[in-house]
Amino acid sequence: MDTFAALRLFHRIAETGGFSEAGRQLGLTPSAVSRQVAALENELGARLFNRSRNARATLTEAGQIYLAYANRIVDDLRHAREAVADRTGEPAGLLRVGAPIDLGQRHIAPLLPEFLRLCPKVRVELMLDDQIADFTADEIDLAIRIGKLRDSSLVARRIAPNKRVVCASPAYLEAHGEPRAPQDLRRHNCLTYKSHAARNVWRFREGEGIVDVRVEGTMATNNGHALLAAALGGLGIILQPEWMVAPDVAAGRLRILMPDCDASSSDISTAVYAVYPDRRHLLPRTRAFIDFVAGHFEAGCLNAADRPGTSSVRPRDAACATPADGPGDEAPRVAGRS
Repeated sequence: MDTFAALRLFHRIAETGGFSEAGRQLGLTPSAVSRQVAALENELGARLFNRSRNARATLTEAGQIYLAYANRIVDDLRHAREAVADRTGEPAGLLRVGAPIDLGQRHIAPLLPEFLRLCPKVRVELMLDDQIADFTADEIDLAIRIGKLRDSSLVARRIAPNKRVVCASPAYLEAHGEPRAPQDLRRHNCLTYKSHAARNVWRFREGEGIVDVRVEGTMATNNGHALLAAALGGLGIILQPEWMVAPDVAAGRLRILMPDCDASSSDISTAVYAVYPDRRHLLPRTRAFIDFVAGHFEAGCLNAADRPGTSSVRPRDAACATPADGPGDEAPRVAGRS
């Protein structure tokens, strides 16, 4: 039995949900499909698919276990093929990028036109989701993540700080007064981000000390833009990343409170990371995109009032002209929250 051919067929059946469609895509006759699947099941000593009369195929429990490994093997083979092809040319091919919704909409998506102009042989699929991406199941090559990262099998490169600020509209402050210290927030309507991990506790660093303040308010949501809209409407005080509120602060629609205090809704030492699977050779298109985004953020564009794409900073054109041999500037192996 050709193990790699059988593995490829198994993976395609699992993708399409049908023996006939998988065979058609691979140029195999129905009898050849049946023989290869039977040989693979005999070798494994387990049934991989449940068959139905309409030729549909669903995975058994053993099939689901085998698929998890098959996905990784197929993914590694794809990257091995692309890595060899890319070593002799400029960045090319499909790059799948995952990012949190708010950061992706405001600061990643606006960068794509310039990046794709500089790297015309690259195609990008941008998936915006606040859930942590599964690199294998979601076929993600690179994820932009925010948060304090923990050890794992992934590699991360820190590309920007994630400074958070407390702010409110001038109308709210005129009606309710301005808090001068973190403890004053207990007397204000604080609008919070709702999540399973949230405790409605805002953390501040004052000098060398850390102060935790439990806040309460009349609104909670799982969306940063909803919090921003409520604050702009004068409803209350928010704690948000500076990159989200900077344009409204610059326009006078919001005012930063207690600017000398570092603040966070969780851990103060958070940052924005580019995270990718631990592969010995980072594909040129992935490196080019990381360098491009990092160069933009290093110029202060992430927390500036300027809209992304309007600064005079030139991205690293060289990243789109010369293939690279390895991961380069990277942090320890880590994973984190989007």
